Amino acid sequence: YIWNSNKTDDIADAKNVADRLGIEHFVFDLSEDFQKSVIEYFVKTYLSGATPNPCIVCNKTIKFDKLFEKAFELGFEKIATGHYCRLEKDEQSGRFLLRKAVDHTKDQSYVLYSLSQEQLSRTLFPLGSYTKAQIRALAEQNDLVTAHKSDSQDICFIKDGNYRRFL
Repeated sequence: YIWNSNKTDDIADAKNVADRLGIEHFVFDLSEDFQKSVIEYFVKTYLSGATPNPCIVCNKTIKFDKLFEKAFELGFEKIATGHYCRLEKDEQSGRFLLRKAVDHTKDQSYVLYSLSQEQLSRTLFPLGSYTKAQIRALAEQNDLVTAHKSDSQDICFIKDGNYRRFL
C-alpha cells in the first residue's frame, strides 16, 4: 500500500524491486480506508486544537490491520516492513519487544508502540539492524531503482507541508 501524489511511480518502483529480488508484488487500493481512518482523524484532531499523529494511526489501522488482513487472505504468515526498528523475543516472558534501530537517526520504533503481540509476532523488520547508508549501499550493489530515492519525510499526504491549505 502506497499513499502519495507519486503513487504510480512508487508502485512501479516497488514492482521493479520485487521483480529484481524474485518475489511476488501485490497492490491493494486502501485509499478509502486511508481517507476514513487517517485523513479524517488528522483533520478532526487538528481542528479540535489537539496535535494529531497520523503516522501512528496509519501504522495501526492501515499497515498493521488492513495490510495484515490482505496478506493472510493470500496465505502469508508474516509481513516485512521498511520500518527502522528491531524486534526481539524475551525468552522469559515470551513477549515480543520493539527495540530501537541501530541507526538512531532513522529509528521508527516509537510509531509502532500500539502494535499488539500478535502483530509483532507476525512482522519482520529487516532494516533495523542496518544504518540507512548500509541499506543504500546494498540497494546500489543490487541495482535497485530505489537506491537513491529520497526519504519520505513529514506527513505523506501533505506534500508541501502547508497544513492550512490542506485543511
